[in-house]
Amino acid sequence: MYAYVKAGQVVQIVNARAWNDPATGVQHPASIFSLWSKADLANIGLYPVVQSSSPDSQFNTVGSASYSFDADNNQVVETISSNEKNLNDVNEVDDNGDAVLDSDGNQLVTKGLKTIWIENTKATAKSLLEPTDWYVVRNAEDNTQAIPSEVTTHRASVRTASNTIETAITDASDMTAFKALFIVPTDSDGNPTGKAPIHNFPDSYGE
Repeated sequence: MYAYVKAGQVVQIVNARAWNDPATGVQHPASIFSLWSKADLANIGLYPVVQSSSPDSQFNTVGSASYSFDADNNQVVETISSNEKNLNDVNEVDDNGDAVLDSDGNQLVTKGLKTIWIENTKATAKSLLEPTDWYVVRNAEDNTQAIPSEVTTHRASVRTASNTIETAITDASDMTAFKALFIVPTDSDGNPTGKAPIHNFPDSYGE
């Protein structure tokens, strides 16, 4: 990716395709970006763009990209704006500070990451328990039909894991602590040794 710079200002982003030089009106083929030297391209105002890594949208609200000319290094630097998402729920208010209400007259609340991931955790636990729910229903309807001990053990481990994960989410004091829940543990060689804390459920029953 290149950018057209004039008087130190980034005027246009050029994606290495045929380009019309605004200063001369000359139509340049896309091949100039592979055949010309950086110095030759700079002579007509074209400089390489150092692209930025996009912020992780799981934890950030990603905004638009902006570009600035770095004259010292003869390049254009891309910056992508972002804001960390809220960990906690936000009660929405208007410009006057008054509560924003939904159609039923209740306070409008935007869920924070903690609430979202606690809901995700509960949903995962539910999906892991559902395949063995029939054992519980059968036992409730006919107590002579015992629930196998391995099923009882599995269901208890799922509930314990869910409670542990939910507590870890609730206890995360800031974004750094929250992000740590998504890190997969590894050994000294970088090989995974387990699951990330936020995904640390037992495998599905029977696996």
